[in-house]
Amino acid sequence: MPTASGENQQASSPLRAFGTATLTVILCIAGWIVGYLVSFVSSVTLFVLSHMRADQPAKPLTVLGVTVYCIVFGILGGAIGTQFRRRQAKVIGALFVLTNLAFAAWSWYHSPSTAHWTQFIAIFAISPAGLFGAYISRPHPAPAQ
Repeated sequence: MPTASGENQQASSPLRAFGTATLTVILCIAGWIVGYLVSFVSSVTLFVLSHMRADQPAKPLTVLGVTVYCIVFGILGGAIGTQFRRRQAKVIGALFVLTNLAFAAWSWYHSPSTAHWTQFIAIFAISPAGLFGAYISRPHPAPAQ
C-alpha cells in the first residue's frame, strides 16, 4: 500500500518532467538569444565606433581585420550562449548558426546593389565560429578508469 508521500512522488513525476523540459527549452532559448546578441552587438559596435559603412566596398586589410574580430566574438557568443544549458550545446550552436545565416541571407537579398562582404563574413566566418564556440563549451565525458 503506497504511502501519501509515495503517491505524491508518483503524481508529481509527470509535473517534474514537464518542468524540466520547459526549463530546458527556456534555457536553450535564452542561451541562443544571449549568444547571438554577443556576436551581433559587438559587430554593430565595431562598425559604429570605426565609422565603417557595411554597404560600401572595403580594403582587403579592413575585411581581414573585421573577419578576425567577428570570429573572436562569434566564438565568444557560441561559448557564452551554451553556458545556459551546456548539455544542449549542439542545439544552441545550431540555433546560433541558423539565426546568423537567416539574417545574412535576408540582408543579402534585400540589398542586391551594395557590397556583400559583411554578409559573406557572417555566413562563412561568424556562423562556423559560433558553432565552434558551442562545441568547445559542451560538457566533455569523463575519462574511463
